[in-house]
Amino acid sequence: RPLVDLGGGVEPAPDRTPFGETADPAADQATALLMVHAMIAAAAADGVLDEAERTQIVGGLARAGLDADATAFLVDAFAKPLPVEALAAQATSPAVGAQVYAAARLAINPDNAAETAFLARLAAALRLAPNLVTNLDAAVAATAQT
Repeated sequence: RPLVDLGGGVEPAPDRTPFGETADPAADQATALLMVHAMIAAAAADGVLDEAERTQIVGGLARAGLDADATAFLVDAFAKPLPVEALAAQATSPAVGAQVYAAARLAINPDNAAETAFLARLAAALRLAPNLVTNLDAAVAATAQT
């Protein structure tokens, strides 16, 4: 029973909002974990997951309130980055696919052929339109400059 009776005029929460959150916290959690996996895979794309890349990823998550379980998850995820195909298979919608690509792009500055190739393979596996990829790259670059 609700604490306050609003006369039954309250509508249920929508399945999706304009901001990407859903009425399903488990789906939101899965999307968040997928984006972390994308960041780690991108950072490992050149064969080296260096300390600066780890610090960038972990630092952002620590500011969000990383707990012991999350730390254990990260240790495991850093040891076994997911392949592009696995990342794409878990993207449940085009919007999630764009978020996955943006998260991967945020994790790296594609300054070598391996990282550039990783992003191209990820965009293709996610079936992102070239103009969307260009816009996402520009948005991430603008964020990095601020």
